Amino acid sequence: MPASRIHPDARDPERALAQFRRAAKAGRISADPRIYGRLPEVGLSMADLPDVLPKLAAEIRLEDYRPVKEEFDPPGHAFVFHSRVLRQAVYVKFRVEGRRPIVKLYSLHPPDYGEERV
Repeated sequence: MPASRIHPDARDPERALAQFRRAAKAGRISADPRIYGRLPEVGLSMADLPDVLPKLAAEIRLEDYRPVKEEFDPPGHAFVFHSRVLRQAVYVKFRVEGRRPIVKLYSLHPPDYGEERV
């Protein structure tokens, strides 16, 4: 994405997390299709996301941030935390996209890529 089209919050984990929280609360998060198959691993379906995402967003702390290491993966912000809502450890990855930011959810599943366990 050209630099002129990148929202300033896209590069900073703290600001991106704030965008994620606002978008979740407003119901403005789009989900990448690749998350659909993994949602059952955390006991969710797509229909659950509008209700659950604001609760998950509120649980995430900046200390839960884990830089995305895989070059082939879309860049974004990953967080690993213990969710009280889902009663398990969760890996969430999202990206703030575009000049007028859109938040896109790329991962929501148990941590399984070598992330630190919580």
